[in-house]
This record gives sequence, C-alpha cells and structure tokens, in this order.
Amino acid sequence: MTQVGHGNTLTAVACSADGRWVLTGSFDRSACLWDRESGKEIRRYAGPAGIVTAVALSADGRWVLTGSSDALARLWDRESGQEVRQYRGHAERVSSVGFSADGRSVVTGSWDKTARVWDRESGQELRRFDGHADKVVSAVLTRDGRLALTASSDRTARLWERESGREARRYAGHAAEVASAAFSPDERQVLTASHDKTARVWDRDAATELGRFEGHSDRVTSAVFSPDGRWVLTGSWDQSARVWERESRKEVSRCKGHSSMISAVAFTPDGTQVLTASHDFTARLWDRHSGAFVQAYEGRASAVLSVAVSRDSRWILVAGADGVCHLWDRSGGKEALRFEGHTKAISAAALSPDNRFVLTASDDHSVRLWDRESGKELRRLEGHAERVASVAFVGDGRQVLTGSDDGTARLWDAESAKELRRYQGHVARVSSVA
Repeated sequence: MTQVGHGNTLTAVACSADGRWVLTGSFDRSACLWDRESGKEIRRYAGPAGIVTAVALSADGRWVLTGSSDALARLWDRESGQEVRQYRGHAERVSSVGFSADGRSVVTGSWDKTARVWDRESGQELRRFDGHADKVVSAVLTRDGRLALTASSDRTARLWERESGREARRYAGHAAEVASAAFSPDERQVLTASHDKTARVWDRDAATELGRFEGHSDRVTSAVFSPDGRWVLTGSWDQSARVWERESRKEVSRCKGHSSMISAVAFTPDGTQVLTASHDFTARLWDRHSGAFVQAYEGRASAVLSVAVSRDSRWILVAGADGVCHLWDRSGGKEALRFEGHTKAISAAALSPDNRFVLTASDDHSVRLWDRESGKELRRLEGHAERVASVAFVGDGRQVLTGSDDGTARLWDAESAKELRRYQGHVARVSSVA
C-alpha cells in the first residue's frame, strides 16, 4: 500500500503557475503534489532525512524544489518524482526555497542566518548574504534577479544586492520574529508577517512603513499579495487565514475550518482562490471573496505495517510506512506519543514487559530502543545488512531478538546494544521471531 496524504504537520504550500498543481511540504519528511481540482495526490517526493520545511515549483512546471531540516535543498523532476540535485552548504535547516523568474537560479534561506543563491543546473553556490543576527526564515528574488529579500527571527526584513552581496535596505519595526517577506507584484512594496500578530507593508526603496494589517489574535506566520496586487492574504496561529483589501487594509473575508495553526498561505494564479497549510495535517483551498471552503488535500498518513498491544492492554503501538511509531492510550483513544527517527518504513514494533521501553524495526536496517515515557531514543541496534522485519523482547526484556531480510536472526543485549548471538542457516529472509 502506498502513502496517501501527509501524516504530520504541513509546513509549506505552493501553487503552480498554471494553477493546475498544489505542492505541500510536511513534518513527515515528504512533499506531495496534488491535483488542485480533484484534491487527489499525484506524486510524492520523499527522501530527505529531515522535515520538509519549504517547497516551490518552477515557472515552467518542470521542477520541484524542497528545503529540509537536514540542511539541504533538493531539486526534483516533477513528472518522475526523481531527485535530480542537492544544494549543499547550509549549516542548519533550510527554511525557504525559491526559483528565479527564469528558473536558472535557486534561492534558499536557512537557520544558519544566511541566504544563498545557487546555479540550478550545477548546484554551485553563486552568492551568500550574511548579516542577519538570527535565523533566516524567508528568501525571495526580484524578477530580474538583481535583488534578494529576506526575513529573519532577528525581527527584521532586509533587501540585498545580489551582485555584491551588500545589504541595501532594512525593514525594522516589528516587535517579534518576522516570519515571511514578499514583494508586491510591481516590486515597489514589501509585505512582512510577524509573530507580533501583524502584517505590515513597506515602501521598498524608502524602507518606511506604509500600513498594518491588524486583527489576528495570535502569531501571523505568512503573508502574500494577490497576483493583481489588490489583496493581501495572511495566515496565523489563531487557525484562520484572512483576506484584506490592500489600500484600505480592511478585512474582507476570513477562512476558518482548520483545527490547528496555519503555517503557510498562497494565492492561486488567478487570485480567485487561496491556499492554506496547517498543523492539522491538511492543506485547504478557499474562495477568496467569501472565505468559503472549496477543497481539502489530505489523506491517511501511510500504510499501517505493525500493531502491538502492551501486556496490561493499556497501550497500543501503531507503526507504518511513514517511519513513525505512534503510541495510543487504549482507554482514552488518544495518541500519547510518537517515536520519530527512522529514515524508512517501520516494519515491526514491540513493548517491553514492564512497559518502560518501545522497540522498533525498520527498512533502514536498524532497530531502535526508545523510552516509552519521554519518547527519547536510547539505543540503536545496528548490524543487519538488510531490512529488519521482526523484533521481540526476550524474557524480562533485557534481551532483544531480531529477524531480517539478510537471512539471519540475532540476539542482542538491550542495555549495551551488543550482538550476543547470530542464528544463521536460512536461505531467505527471516520474517518472524519470538
């Protein structure tokens, strides 16, 4: 069974230039391409070792760009879903990605306090912008590629000259982190969103504040202009997105329905609809004029590959193709904890006899021991040459038994993670141990 929909918080959303596709990024370490009209998932771009924090589509629709918490930006072939190139150099998570208007350059922003421009084809770094005192969370280029605009946790947005790397303007005044920065369609104004619960519009060249959009009751995470420049769209931790008239700064519609905070917003190319991405694991499409719900982009997180119940029947473990193991309280029916760290599907999971530990086996060839109470990874049992298909605690839980597609079963000491014994002789995969 293949994955359908994201299995965790959505971090980013974008729409293709022709309005046909919606692209989303998620904590589940993947980006998904959706058909805008039907809401069906078309393609999945999976491979990053960390959270997908940013997404973009090239103007011609050929390329998908993702940024992730593993400090890399990746270029993907939209049609095949294959990874084409990596952009390496950032020291911390890549929080923003984008293409130049001609598609020949890539711009990234990072928690390492820098923004960078790269050659799309070669992956070579062309320019670095240094100067922010905290994380860079947003980075975009002007259409001619001569200027870059960045937003930072240092409470400022800044304009940079691409050729020299010099800071040209600074937009200061927000009382908290600036979460995003965007140009108006004519590129004469700058729009910023901030955790101070406001969005603000600035004169690009004078760096003076022209007005504020106020009304959200929590952090504003994202703000963008409509394609015609008449409207401003904001998204917030208050679980709403709002459309404002640019000139009067009056709210004209409100999109409500998400059950958790909104992390990103975007207009469709014709400006008649708006997109939101949320921590409730969904992206949604809304009518710009009325704020009415139109379409959801969601689905079940992944194929469930393993379930286990504790000896006292209190806890249920559910693990699957998304590489995440979920612990549920059986009596309350609520998720209590998640165990995240595997880079591929989890094929088996088990609880220790005393319920203190959780054991997971994965297609990434590893077995991991977790503290059930905190969710912290305690130890990693490594040595199998292929997928680990089965795990079990032995006796009082001090030892662990594993079975693998490499044809072996192995006995391990749970405390030291040392292999104690190897059982060889099978001519094919070992699919079950007890």
